[in-house]
Amino acid sequence: MEQAVTAHDADMTSAKAARMVAEAFIRALTAQDFEGLKGQLAPQVRFRALVPSGTRAASGVEGAIGLLRRWFGDADAVRLVGSEVGVIGDRSSMTYRFQVREAGSWHVVEQRAFIDLAAGRITAVDLLCSGFRPLLDDPVREANDAATGTARPATEIPSWARLTGNELAGMEQLAGGTAVFHIRKR
Repeated sequence: MEQAVTAHDADMTSAKAARMVAEAFIRALTAQDFEGLKGQLAPQVRFRALVPSGTRAASGVEGAIGLLRRWFGDADAVRLVGSEVGVIGDRSSMTYRFQVREAGSWHVVEQRAFIDLAAGRITAVDLLCSGFRPLLDDPVREANDAATGTARPATEIPSWARLTGNELAGMEQLAGGTAVFHIRKR
């Protein structure tokens, strides 16, 4: 007996396909696999981005890959911290946050993209980028600091508290220049 395909079934199939394409894109970008990224993009992909320094636009696979390579190609390491993929009406969305090491310094960057798909490939990208921000709460650095007794600069403590979801409840300046920070865990 043949079953009819409902609009809901078609939506679920397209949502699953969108998720697969977006997840493959994120995996390839994390691995700095620019050849693999080409397989996720339609030949005439339209790529638009809003970055801290302004807007960027490219047409076609090579142009889109050129922008991604410019942002991530020189990194010594790219670590995926988190990602989310979803569907919003007739568009899909993907968000990813990376920790990126370049020239010995760690940064964090988050990008949110709304994408259109056709035939299993991305045909349009509208992306918003946080920019590459200094990484203030690096677990590897924190472990190294603890092991070596290295103190974190006082200017980083308020940012660290905010980024970790804690509250800087106060600070005391002791004799000899020692600063004591009171952190309220949330």
